Amino acid sequence: LQQLLQARAAPEGAAPPGEGDASSSLTALLASQQAQLRGLQQAAGLRRGPPGGGAGGAEGASEDVESLVAEVELLAGVLDEKEKQNSGLTERLVAKEARLRDVQGELVQLKQALKSEKGRVEGLKQSLEAKAALADELRATGAGLEREKEQQAKELAGVRVRHKEEVSRLEARAQAAEAREARLKEEREREKQQQQEREKEKAQAEAEGGGASPYYQHPKRARLMMEAAEAGPTPQQRKMEMLLQHQLKNYKEKVLCKVCHERDKEVVIARCYHMFCRECIDAAISSRQRRCPTCQQKIDKTDVKDVYM
Repeated sequence: LQQLLQARAAPEGAAPPGEGDASSSLTALLASQQAQLRGLQQAAGLRRGPPGGGAGGAEGASEDVESLVAEVELLAGVLDEKEKQNSGLTERLVAKEARLRDVQGELVQLKQALKSEKGRVEGLKQSLEAKAALADELRATGAGLEREKEQQAKELAGVRVRHKEEVSRLEARAQAAEAREARLKEEREREKQQQQEREKEKAQAEAEGGGASPYYQHPKRARLMMEAAEAGPTPQQRKMEMLLQHQLKNYKEKVLCKVCHERDKEVVIARCYHMFCRECIDAAISSRQRRCPTCQQKIDKTDVKDVYM
């Protein structure tokens, strides 16, 4: 019995685990108390069994048994209360875990939505960058077109000035040629009149002198007059006439189209300043090559400008 009491006192004095669960400690303690109770009951039975045993030992064992039973019942009640608390805690833990799963699901959805939103923002950013680049390119193209327009305007102004000067020179040359032609006509008319007067004088002299011409009285003068009449215009006159014909041909070449040689020049190409008629330049632009008929430089409709003679 003393050994059993010592065995009972040893668990009571032992310190419970600091990190263990309260329910497990109570269960282990209850099992230990029940084992001690069975050991005391067996010891009490053994104590009563032999004859001549004293009543004091039995009573002491009975009191110990009752004390242990009371302690066991107390521990059982505490265990039931702890189990109820554990059950409530378990339910709350299950609810918390369910709520945690819901929150985790919501978190996953939020992450997916955030990822999708990031993709959409990235797409918008790329679209904005592309639009900004396109706007920069359009601005650069517009600036280039403006510079090209200004350059073409300057070139066209220069072409108009040169064309005006060329027209003025051609008009001056044409007027000079017309004046020279008028002078030649006047000279020819005077020579013709002089020839007619000489013929009249010759006929009159022959009629008055009985067929003897005064020209034959001066053979050298008569010969020279006959040669002049037969030769026609003088070398100076022929040279002047040839010069006029050459100038007229040159003027016609300057005014006529270099392609067809039939129509007058009506348009000029701003890139190379060559002039042609409208029909020939339209035919050149409508072809696949689209080149200037003179210098073979590439041209476009915007390069063709009107020229007014």
